[in-house]
Amino acid sequence: MRHILSSIFLGVSLLISGQVVGQIKYQLKLDENLKTYHVYALSEKSYKSPHNLISTAQITFKVKSGSDFKFNNLRSASESDVWDLNGVLKSPSLAPSYTYYSVGLQTMGTSHYALKEGELIELFSFENTGIENPQIQLISETDVMVQNQKTTKINIGNQINLLGVSSGLQNAYSGNTGESGVSVLSLQEIYPNPAIDRLKVKWDNRLAEEPSELSLQLIDATTGITVQEESVDPSYGKHEASVELKSVKLGGYLLKLQSKNFSSKALHVVVTK
Repeated sequence: MRHILSSIFLGVSLLISGQVVGQIKYQLKLDENLKTYHVYALSEKSYKSPHNLISTAQITFKVKSGSDFKFNNLRSASESDVWDLNGVLKSPSLAPSYTYYSVGLQTMGTSHYALKEGELIELFSFENTGIENPQIQLISETDVMVQNQKTTKINIGNQINLLGVSSGLQNAYSGNTGESGVSVLSLQEIYPNPAIDRLKVKWDNRLAEEPSELSLQLIDATTGITVQEESVDPSYGKHEASVELKSVKLGGYLLKLQSKNFSSKALHVVVTK
C-alpha cells in the first residue's frame, strides 16, 4: 500500500509541476549540394513554455582525420540564438583516425525552439568548404571518447539540458535518430541523353553505413516496371559506370540508384535506336 501511495503521489507531483518525462535525439542531414549540413532535434514529447527552456546544449560530430574538411558558415536556425564552435579535437590518442568538432549553444536559457512530439526542429547548419566530401558522423554514447570522458577530462559528449525533463534541468539527450551520419545517394550525371546503346552514369554515395549491395535500376516511365537492373560498386564516395542499353526498347525511362534502405532521386532517360 505504501508503494502504491508513493507512486500516486509522484504522479500527482509531476502533473502539478507540469513537467513531462521525455527525451530528445539529434539528427544530421546533408543538402543535395553536398556541402551544407543541418542539425536537428527530435523530441519524444511536446513541451510548452516554460518547460521547453534549454539551458545548455552541445552536438559533437567526427570526421576522418587527414581529409580536406573545412568547417565554415555556422548559422543558427533561430535568429535569437547563437551557436558556436566549442572546440576541435584532432586525432586524440584514443581515436587517432578521427577529428572531433563540438558545437555549443551560447545563448543560455532559450525557449525559441518549438519542441513538439515527433517533429524535427532545426538547431543550426554549417558548411564544408573543403574540396572533399568526407564521411561525417554524429558521435554516440558508445564512442570511445565519450566512454573515457572521466579519464581524459574532455567534455565531448552530446547533451541538451531541458527544464521539462524529470525534476528540473537535466540532460535530455537520448541518442541519434536514423543513422549516426548523413545518408545521401545522388546521381550526378548521365550522358549521352538521349542514348542509343550505352549510357555513362556518375554518382555519389554518401551513405553513413556502406551497403552490402547497390544497383542501378532502369524503370519504364509509363508502366513503372523495372526493365533492367545492374549491380554497381557500393563503396563510399564518387563512382562512374557504363550501362548497356542494347536490349532496351526505345522510349522514356527513369534511372535511379537503389540499396536495401535508400534510393536516389530518379533521372529521366530517353532511349532511341
